[in-house]
Amino acid sequence: MKAAIAFMWLLVEVIAFPRYDHDWENITILEEDQLLGFENRIVGGEHATPNQFPYQVGLRLLKVRDLDVYRSWCGGSLISDKVVLTAAHCLDNAASVLLYLGAHDRTKSSELKREMIQVKKESFIIHEKYDRDVIENDIGLILLPQQLELNQYINTVKLPKASQTDLVGRMAVASGWGKTADSEPGSSVLKFVNRKILDNSDCQQFFGLILKTQLCMEGRNRKATCQGDSGGPLAIEDSDGSKVIVGLTSFGGYSCEKGIPVVFTRVSSFLDWINKHTGIPVEA
Repeated sequence: MKAAIAFMWLLVEVIAFPRYDHDWENITILEEDQLLGFENRIVGGEHATPNQFPYQVGLRLLKVRDLDVYRSWCGGSLISDKVVLTAAHCLDNAASVLLYLGAHDRTKSSELKREMIQVKKESFIIHEKYDRDVIENDIGLILLPQQLELNQYINTVKLPKASQTDLVGRMAVASGWGKTADSEPGSSVLKFVNRKILDNSDCQQFFGLILKTQLCMEGRNRKATCQGDSGGPLAIEDSDGSKVIVGLTSFGGYSCEKGIPVVFTRVSSFLDWINKHTGIPVEA
């Protein structure tokens, strides 16, 4: 019975009494849960070059659910020398996380400048109004035990300005180690995909109601995020060429290869919350 309940949760197909009119048959959380190991990639993306995304963080989580203890893989973003931003559903039920900073091929522990940091759940901050049943307020923070020494391999990504809300039509880049196909493990190298940000109404035909605190990215031509990319960054390019994180990978279609859009947590909706817990200033 417990295995059946866990299976339904992983697919996010059966939600009791949802408050929003989501089409749950088409939705899956983009986190990879596995009892043994983890294999997760971006679908249809390109291989990143080393230190192309120095703000990208890999999260190998130890989770406990019912009687099961298992590993889960997510993404995150370094937003200061002591704070990682990710999705709440990645931290939910997690006892600890091993952070991969400055990683490119995560199977090579000898990578130059890579840092691995173990963090316990006492240093996790999950949004107090996070609701796993309707995937609302899907945002969380990991507070690091010490300040990082920033360099070309490990560096921060800028938060958006409070006024930076009109993103429809902008090109954005999503990165991570998510699945390359529904049934294929693919490479262990960091990958990325460039896609256009859609109006939320374009996503509603696939998922039902999309909240103002969420944003949507196209998935056409079989290029999108997939399981294992959860919590990872969606970033746009600022006028000075630097990257600005505007979204956190949250959920997508049941199949990553069908060209269905992907939904992200809209970072600009949570700037005050981030400031409250980290002291990182909010720009108007």
